[in-house]
Order: sequence, then structure tokens, then C-alpha cells
Amino acid sequence: MTEVGDFNVLVRGSDVEFEYACTPCAEDGSNQEAMKYCPECKEYLCAACTKYHLKVSATKKHNLLEKDFQQHEHRFDTSEGVVKKSDKCAAHAERDVEMYCRSHDMVYCALCIAKDHRSCTDVFEIDEAVTRFSAQSDEIMVEKVESALKHMIEMKQNKDENIKMVEKQNKEMQLKVQQTKKKLIQHAEKLADETTKTVDTLHTSLIQELANERDTVIKSITMLENCRRQLNSSGTFDKSVQFVKQKLQKGILSAAENLFDDTCKFESKKITCKENDVLLDQIMSATSLMKVERSVDQKKSTWNIPPTIKSMSTVNVKESSDMKECDIVGICQLSDGTIILADCANSKIKRLDDQYRVSDHCDIEAGPTGICCTGINEVAVKLRNNKVQFVSVGAQMLKTVQFDIKGGIYIGFVMFADTIWSYNGYGADIYCKSGTLLKTLKDDSSGKQFFKSASSTCVIPIASNKSSVYVSDLGSRVVCLDTSENVKMMLTEPKLKQIRAACKSDYGIVFVAGWSSHNIMMFGSDGKYLGELIASDQGIKYSKSLCYDSKKRKLVVGSISNNISVIELSI
Repeated sequence: MTEVGDFNVLVRGSDVEFEYACTPCAEDGSNQEAMKYCPECKEYLCAACTKYHLKVSATKKHNLLEKDFQQHEHRFDTSEGVVKKSDKCAAHAERDVEMYCRSHDMVYCALCIAKDHRSCTDVFEIDEAVTRFSAQSDEIMVEKVESALKHMIEMKQNKDENIKMVEKQNKEMQLKVQQTKKKLIQHAEKLADETTKTVDTLHTSLIQELANERDTVIKSITMLENCRRQLNSSGTFDKSVQFVKQKLQKGILSAAENLFDDTCKFESKKITCKENDVLLDQIMSATSLMKVERSVDQKKSTWNIPPTIKSMSTVNVKESSDMKECDIVGICQLSDGTIILADCANSKIKRLDDQYRVSDHCDIEAGPTGICCTGINEVAVKLRNNKVQFVSVGAQMLKTVQFDIKGGIYIGFVMFADTIWSYNGYGADIYCKSGTLLKTLKDDSSGKQFFKSASSTCVIPIASNKSSVYVSDLGSRVVCLDTSENVKMMLTEPKLKQIRAACKSDYGIVFVAGWSSHNIMMFGSDGKYLGELIASDQGIKYSKSLCYDSKKRKLVVGSISNNISVIELSI
């Protein structure tokens, strides 16, 4: 039998010679003609083995091919070369990729489409998608793959270095623990020695004192015994001698009585030893000899390749009940991907569906001038009547609590570090969520001159994430502040005019919109200017709000218009 790789191509030495012989039968010494081929087991199968293969639970889901599979479009790696094979679905390994969803820009099997993409309206079969949509150029893809590969290699190197550092730190910390333990033991021994010396000194002193007192008592006893003898023989003395002796004896008796009285006041003297409760409480309440905790040192990403525009579209967000042209002053995205718009002209906040169409709305008592996420399913809305209204976003959008605010008519409203930042006309007021005003930041504040220019006093909060808040001077500059309100970096580009909106992507790119310059610029995570995403002649005018859709990697732009602009990005 001649073998090529793992496959039996020709079986000789029997009555019948087959081009494709059954692999399992050949292993048992039998020669049977193959009817099918299993690419997963890499075996040719006769009719009987095919039937068995499709019945056994371990192999019944295998996709069997015709024995002359090399004539078909399926390909497999064999010792004979590369053989064609259909790509499999990432979620369902047993199914072939058959469909393309333009909404998510990804290919799926039919089961994925049926389960997860029912609401998607732009789904196509692969053959149709190939004719209707052009793929990105290989040069751009190669550049992006190279960038991603470089980024991943850097990440791997970082993890390798991190592992070595942690292993080194472990040894160093174990040594520190032993050193600290030794210090504590040495100090405890020192305290014990000093306490022992104190006890010995007090003991010696008290013993000597008691011995002296005992000697005094013995002397008094002797004198009292003499008094007793003299009293017993007092009759032999004349009256004058007897008088003198009696007075002397009375003095001795008085001294003895006084000594007895003084002795009875304290009965006995002793040394007491009490534990140092403060020291013991500190030691016994401690849970660790040293403070040990995890920490993360953030390193700046080097992934600063700007995205390009894959497509641009507009979606109408005007409802039948709207009385005026929409004025989308704010856009925010909840953690589940839900996008909420603030429509100032119609005093509404509007929830969008997966296609960015309005699915429902909540009427607000006054026109909103800003909106931000304050919880998993909660937003806060700044109102023109100097109120902040909280709204719970569930099956319905329900208004909850509110508090008073200054400068409700002004744009500039973000959530940062569990506080709410709001522009009041000259600076940024910082409130806690309960409505208490904590402080006001102005560009001319002592030690907080963010823009270092006498021509600008505006500090308008326009975007934020977990670690940074971005404030605008309503000109061509944006400053990034940390949690201590210190300047981390300046984003500036002269082509930007009257900046009122910005947002940051999940890969570090910051998008900044110029209201009167009608453009959108891009900056890297280090503040470096990366180029213009939207030029002034591309039709997006007077941008008031920006939101990066992290679920779909699209940029949503709002303005005074019934339409929002949706920019699909190629990352």
C-alpha cells in the first residue's frame, strides 16, 4: 500500500485496485472503495464506515466531502499541498461563513444571523456582498496589521517584563518581611530587657524598704518587751523613779502604736505588672506585618494611527410630536451600548435603537443643554431652567430626582470622578451627585491657569473618561486634566474654531469638533495632532455634540438639525 501523508491514495496487492481506499478498513487489512472524505479526521470512508461515522456522537457533526474533494472549492493542508476549505464561523465552528452584516461589518453563519442580527437590515450573502462592497486596499490593511502586530508584540514584551519584575519583587518583598520580622523581634526583646531591668530595680528597692521597716518593727518589739518587764517590777522603785520610767514607757508605747497605725494603712507593699494594652491592641489588630497591595502603572499606548472614514450617513431623529427642528446639544452612551440624545429645541431626551433611529423619548420640563451618564442605567440632564434632572433608563425612561444648578443655559456638562462638572458662564462648577457645590474652577484661579492666556477665561467641560476630563477655552484649544485638576496635556490646532464638543475612543484617539470651523480633528493619546477626520467642506455644520460608539466603532455627531451624522470608522 502506498501512503501519501496521512491519506491512503492507492491500495495494491488485492483483487481490486481503488484510487481512493477506505482508511479505517485499510488499517484492519481490508480493501474497500472510499465513498466520502472526512477533513477533520483526515480519513477516506467507505459506505459502511460513512454510515458509522455519521452515527457516532463524536463524529456525527463532521462535514463529509466527496472522495474527489480536491476538485471542489474546499481546501485543507496536507502533505500533498494546500487543499481548499470553507472558512468556519467564529461562534459556531461546525458552520460555514455564509452571510455579511454591513451594520457590524463582519461575516457570520446563517445561525448567527437568525439569532443575533434579526434587526439588522443590511445583511447579504457573501457572493452579493463581494459585488456590492469593495474591500479595503491591501496596503491599508497591511499597514494596520503591522501596527496591530507591533502593538501586540509590545504588549507581550510588557507582560514578559512585568512577570520578571513581579518575580523579582516577590523575592525582595519576602526579604523585607523577614527584615521587618527581625526588627520587631529585636525591638520586642529590647522592650523585654528594659522591662525586666525595671522589675528587678523595683524589686530590689521594695525588698530593701520592707527590710528596713521590718528592722524598725523588731526594734519596737524589743523596746515594748523591756517596757513590759519594767512594768512588772515597778513596785520595787520609789515613786519618783516609777514616775520617770512610766513616762518613758508611755513614749515607747506611743511610738509603737503610731508605727502600727502606719503599717495598717497599707498592710503590704507589692509590685504589679500590667500589659501595654495600646501596644498589644496595635499588634493584635494588625492583619499583616507589612501593607501589601496590587497597583497598576499606566503606560502610554503607542497605538496612534488615526482611523479613516469607511462610510458616512445621516439618520433622522425628528419625531412626529416634535414641534421644532431638532437641536442635539448632547449625546451619551450607556455601558450596554444604548445611545441617548438631548434635544434642546423640543425639550426631550431620545433613546436610539441599533440603527440609530429614535425608539422612545422622555419629555423634560425645560430645554436640555447637556447630558451625561451617571450610572449603569442612569443619565443626568442639565436644563435651561437651572436644574439638573436625573433619568432612569430601563424599559421606560423615568425622571427621578433633581437639584438646582447655576448657568443652566450654557453648554458644558460632564460626569468625572463621581462628580458633575457644569459650565456656568465663566468657569466650571463641580457638584457632587446630591447637588452640593464643591468648588468652581476658572482659568484665572490661583495656581490653576489652564490655558495661560489673558484672552480666554472660559473653562468649558466637554468630555471625560475614567482618568481625564477635557475642558475647552471655546477657541482652538482643549486641555486634558487629571483627577487633581492638573494639566496633563494640551490639544490645539488653529483650524479648529469655537470648540464645543469632543469625545475619546476606546483606543485612545480624541476627536474634537470645531463649531464654526465645521470640522473634526484627531489627537493621539499623547496629545499629538494626527490629522483632520472631517473637513469643513464635507457637510457637517455647527457640531454641538460628539459621541464615540464603542460597540460599533462609529462616531455620532449632533447639531441643529433633524439628522444626526453617523461616521463609520476603519480602525
